[in-house]
Amino acid sequence: MICERTMSLLKATTSLSKIGFDFDGVIADSLPAKIKLGRRLGFSITPDQTTSNILQKITGKSNYKNLVYLLYRKETLKFKPCEGIKTLIKKLKTHGCSLVIISARGKEESLFAQKWLKKQGLINFFDEIIFCAKQDKPKIIKKYKLDVYIDDSAETLNPCPKNVIKVLYDHYQISGLNCKRKKYLIIKDFKEIL
Repeated sequence: MICERTMSLLKATTSLSKIGFDFDGVIADSLPAKIKLGRRLGFSITPDQTTSNILQKITGKSNYKNLVYLLYRKETLKFKPCEGIKTLIKKLKTHGCSLVIISARGKEESLFAQKWLKKQGLINFFDEIIFCAKQDKPKIIKKYKLDVYIDDSAETLNPCPKNVIKVLYDHYQISGLNCKRKKYLIIKDFKEIL
């Protein structure tokens, strides 16, 4: 059931036109691949241990670099779309929204993300696809004057401009435990927005 605050934010989004998305964990479901690759490298990883900072502590720096290298290249092409994201993207575009991807991927890794978007038939729904350093996301969100930004990391949403509606996509219910609910609209399913 959706709380009253969530409903009022969702009603407000009907008049909004610029919506941004993170790629990994929001559009493409990378979490199962992280767990699988971690196991392949000899680490038993649970969903709540898949954030970058925790994963690096568990695996160590060199194993983490190897995991990231594999995950954000060829493994990307095996990701499934997050449940309900295709429907949401298509509906928002049908309603005239401008859609932007802002993702923290390097140059080589961004090519695999773009291939994945083409394979999924989603690339043409986005007006802009921007790959940048994680710390640059808030500046880019401000530059593009987004009304809404959806990410799976509360850490990324914290420094976003105050006038942006911050949506924390917490499908696996791991990120929302550590953030203050009043700062974000926390969803675990894109049907909550639809």
